[in-house]
Amino acid sequence: MKKVYREHPEFGQFCIVDSKKGFLKEIGEEEYRAFLPADEKEKSSGIQVLQGNGAVVFTGETPPTRTRFARRVYFQITRNCCLQCDFCFIKAKKGRARVPLEAASKMAEFLGRQGLVEARLTGGEPTTHPHLFEIVRAFQDAGVYVSLACWLR
Repeated sequence: MKKVYREHPEFGQFCIVDSKKGFLKEIGEEEYRAFLPADEKEKSSGIQVLQGNGAVVFTGETPPTRTRFARRVYFQITRNCCLQCDFCFIKAKKGRARVPLEAASKMAEFLGRQGLVEARLTGGEPTTHPHLFEIVRAFQDAGVYVSLACWLR
């Protein structure tokens, strides 16, 4: 899925993201405008999501000090871990809690609607979550690129 964003000029005024391949690049205003649907006007306040020409377009008010859309969130889906590393700041251990699939799926849907670019699933050890593949699929279905932060020893 391709998503196009209008950002604050400090962060690269316009960019395009391919959520399947995981790339983000700046584009010019002319290329950005080519994605806008002909019959829609951009609003100057709030966040607006438009079904554009070949991409979903995220636009709206431009905050002066930050990006409008989250580029990446780190989502700790479990505190369970099969390792017991002395340096672990999460203090993950065997048998620890995990985020329920339904809650993770709702989070994926919400964040996707808000224009999230990437979800980095973390833990503990995220590969021990029994619904890891379903969580990944929920983010992918919401148009969000997924990466894993896991420890291989």
